[in-house]
Amino acid sequence: MLSTLRSKTSRATITRVVIAAIILAACLIVAGKSFLAFIAGPVRIECGMDYENLEGQYVSFDAKYVIDEFVRQSEQNTDTKVKKLKNIGYLLYFDEDGVFFGAELPASKESEMNGYIDTTWSWLADEIGEVEGSRTIRGTWTALEGQRLKYFNETITEDLGEDYLQAAVPYYINTNAIGPNTISFTVMWAIVAGLSLLYLIYILVRQLTGSYDKKLRKYLSRHPEMSIETIEADFLQAQLVGKRIWVGARFTIYVSGVYAEIVDHEDLVWAYYYRRTGRHSESTLRVFNTAKTMTAIAASQAEAEAILKIYADTLPKIVVGYDKDLEKCFNKDFQHFLDIRYNAVSQGAPVSQDEPVTPENGAED
Repeated sequence: MLSTLRSKTSRATITRVVIAAIILAACLIVAGKSFLAFIAGPVRIECGMDYENLEGQYVSFDAKYVIDEFVRQSEQNTDTKVKKLKNIGYLLYFDEDGVFFGAELPASKESEMNGYIDTTWSWLADEIGEVEGSRTIRGTWTALEGQRLKYFNETITEDLGEDYLQAAVPYYINTNAIGPNTISFTVMWAIVAGLSLLYLIYILVRQLTGSYDKKLRKYLSRHPEMSIETIEADFLQAQLVGKRIWVGARFTIYVSGVYAEIVDHEDLVWAYYYRRTGRHSESTLRVFNTAKTMTAIAASQAEAEAILKIYADTLPKIVVGYDKDLEKCFNKDFQHFLDIRYNAVSQGAPVSQDEPVTPENGAED
């Protein structure tokens, strides 16, 4: 029995491993460069660097001197048509190398950056000595093009003079990106990749530790009078329905995902086929016990009807099939529901499975 169940659950595990591995690989293909850039950390911008070779890399810079804004980027709500400021581009001065380049930050940092602009102009006007403190900026080193480059050059010319264009480096730090991807895109794929990796590890550990049978062991712990040998004996004479459901005299054992599950017939009181179509489609055999606990066993209609036929032939205490009056009785007057078959058979009364419903008309849609 255990070897059969292990084989069935192993196939399910392999399927899940393959799916998780495919998702993980897709994440690495789509956002792998950004992942690696984030893990490795940013390249620190230092004096004498080849700025062109930095293009596309994740960098960091400690900005002390912020000259001015040079561009503002807004986005418009498609419904309300209201524009909202999204990003602001700033002109930075790198005193160690004597060059100017840009940095684009979220609009939420405007107040903070305005403080750096005021301090920088006080320094330029010799109102203060050395500028204290700096703002670390991290992002992707990106070439200035089009309107951004135009506004960048215009800001240098208007604020400092045309001669300073010679010291302009036509790049900016895009703080909204890590490598080739935006931060939000990278974070989204990082979460997907992380969850896929954790799930992959989880199912492999679970399979290697033999936890496929933990539901069986849990059942045995709750029923110390029962033994694994008794379950195996019942399994050996059980009827196989489909590829993963075994219906014996005492137990129904089935594979659900990567677990082997067990249902004890002793306490069952009701069983019927349930089908729901549409977005949240479902096809299950529903069984209920004396505690009114429902267990749903994934099964096709043909499989469910075959199991219900076995129940009807071998388990007289179970109400087989569905109708609304039965459901109402089950929910509102459970004791009366038990009297229909469970209590009657327990007391030795002869009861036929032909009433009130049969497997053929007992499916709930």
